[in-house]
Amino acid sequence: MTSLQPPRAEAASPTPIPADDRTAGSADLAAFIRAQQHTLWRHLRLLGADPDEADDLMQEAFVRFAEHQRRGERIAAPAAFLRGIARNLLIAARRRARRQPPSAEWADAVEQLACTEPSLYGDARLDALRRCLLRLPERARLAIEGVHVEGQTRAEIAAQLGLGDEGIKSLLGRARQLLRQCIERTLAATARGDQKP
Repeated sequence: MTSLQPPRAEAASPTPIPADDRTAGSADLAAFIRAQQHTLWRHLRLLGADPDEADDLMQEAFVRFAEHQRRGERIAAPAAFLRGIARNLLIAARRRARRQPPSAEWADAVEQLACTEPSLYGDARLDALRRCLLRLPERARLAIEGVHVEGQTRAEIAAQLGLGDEGIKSLLGRARQLLRQCIERTLAATARGDQKP
């Protein structure tokens, strides 16, 4: 399974703003970047980007966000706007590489959780996700990783697992349900201080 570790220090530093552009606004931008980089990187990872891809896309998203600010555009919800930029960059990168971009359903679900459950990006929840993914039956784990981590189509995974269209839909549905239940049990056990869920 691919790790969901935070960005490496050397890769996480945003592109420096030229000295002659350093105004109060760029000081605010630098603070915003520092506050958002960890969350944005994890957001990209949850959308299916690998660690290096997430590093690169995060940098590009911050550059594009800064360009919008320098043009004097008013951004009502900066964090959501930044996530939208990153999502679009990931989709474009996947299309250029002829890889399946994250499904609209998955991307929308991740965005909804980002807005309503910021704890999604907390270490405890990501740790529970990693542990629970490893506990899934092998075919269920391969299906989830194929769709949400590797960016494969359902048809590609179905062919690999010897399933039809309805079979892969059913397998993914069961796998997501098992994963959700395991994460809830793991987080509840952690809150109680249990060693095992």
